[in-house]
Parts: sequence; structure tokens; C-alpha cells
Amino acid sequence: MNPKRFLRRHAVLQKLGISRTHLYELERAGDFPAHFMLSPRCAAWEEAAVDSWMEERAALRHESIQRDHS
Repeated sequence: MNPKRFLRRHAVLQKLGISRTHLYELERAGDFPAHFMLSPRCAAWEEAAVDSWMEERAALRHESIQRDHS
């Protein structure tokens, strides 16, 4: 069993290549995993949830490309 890993905001932004504003817009819309507070001033995301979200987005993209070429 792998221990859970948490990513701070800077790591999430680097991993996704998006802006902080866009990250929080996605989260607010329910389109991205919610953060939780490690401490009163430290937000974090579960790395597995972020990775799953990325895989889902890639799968949707592939489905869209295949549909467009059918």
C-alpha cells in the first residue's frame, strides 16, 4: 500500500500548467478535486485525486478526438 501524498498549491499548479485563478475556478465549479487545509494557512490536494482528474481529462480528450475522426 502506498502512503497518501499531498500536494501544495504550487506543486498542483506546476503539475497542471494552469493559473491559480483557473485552479480555484475549476474547484469552485466542482470540476476539480477540493483542497483541504493542512493547517490554517496551508491548502493541499491529494496527489492521487489530482492524478485521477488528469487521467479523466486525457480520456475525455481521446474520446473527443476519436469521435471527431469517425
